[in-house]
Amino acid sequence: MEGGFLTPRKSNAASLVAVIALHGAALTALALSKMDMPIKEFIPRLTVENIPIPPDPPKVIPEQQPQKQKATAPSELQAIKPPMDLPNNSSVEGKTNPDPTPPIGAMPGEKVVLPEDKGPVVLPPPAPVRVAAQIDPRYADALQPPYPPSEQRMSNEGKVSVRVTIGTDGRVKAVRKISATSDAFYKATERQALTRWRFKPAAVDGKAVESEKVMTVTFQMER
Repeated sequence: MEGGFLTPRKSNAASLVAVIALHGAALTALALSKMDMPIKEFIPRLTVENIPIPPDPPKVIPEQQPQKQKATAPSELQAIKPPMDLPNNSSVEGKTNPDPTPPIGAMPGEKVVLPEDKGPVVLPPPAPVRVAAQIDPRYADALQPPYPPSEQRMSNEGKVSVRVTIGTDGRVKAVRKISATSDAFYKATERQALTRWRFKPAAVDGKAVESEKVMTVTFQMER
């Protein structure tokens, strides 16, 4: 039966082929168009962070060890010739101390035995500390005696030297004349010394002792 429902149509097959061809052409064109498009590169975002560089550690200086000195062998001793030869008839004499040196730590007056077994030796006591008598400065203005009237009337001048004995209290106990221009000058000096002169007494190891002292007085007119 011509033109029935179940009879295939040639026009439909041609249309299907045409549709498929169109789709293939479209896909090909689309693929070619994408190939011409520029490709965008993806660049990741960078973050910059400044990290400080740690300083260099301090330099450690090695401790120098003291160098040990090498022991050297003792050198030979050479005799040195004196700068000049002594004459044949000359001689040098010397006297050694007969008393041996006492050991350290010995006290004066203590008996010690020396290593040489020379017997006990008694050390001499130390020398005493002596201080001479001095003029007491509190009485310095009283040293000059009054001018004798007889010598003053005659405008005589003179000098007197005396040796005085000073007691442990600083007072003058005795006066002896060494020299004097006149007897009047000496008498005036003697009276002044016995009554007015004062001294700081001499001392031995801090203890006051009696002593003597030479004093000179000058008598001179005022000009």
